Amino acid sequence: IQDLLDKAKRYYRAFGRLMLHALLTDHPISSSALPSFFRNVIFRGCGPENDDYDHSDLLQHINEIGFQYSGNIKEHFLGQPLSLHLGEGFSHDLITNESFFEVVLPEMLVNSRKNAVDAITEGLTLDGHI
Repeated sequence: IQDLLDKAKRYYRAFGRLMLHALLTDHPISSSALPSFFRNVIFRGCGPENDDYDHSDLLQHINEIGFQYSGNIKEHFLGQPLSLHLGEGFSHDLITNESFFEVVLPEMLVNSRKNAVDAITEGLTLDGHI
């Protein structure tokens, strides 16, 4: 499994370098290649738990990446135990409006994709050199 993870990281890092090249040469980056949600996370360092990420924009952006349920997505989670959606290791506390944005979304959308996001960021910054 580690070999597969390493291979995937190389692909994500290459994707980051392609994006860097596009930025440096004034080529546009398609929103389907890097949706608004991940542009905020990668370029601004602004995840769902960040107060600078407007909640209405955030809800629209996560819908764009396919994170959707019938009806209001936030209402789908409110009042349910954290552990139900995030698994063992999370409390049985009920999801509130605050924990939805500060715990549920970061865990489901950013932390679960940490290797990919980190590898894209490495590619974009040439391993932190720029």
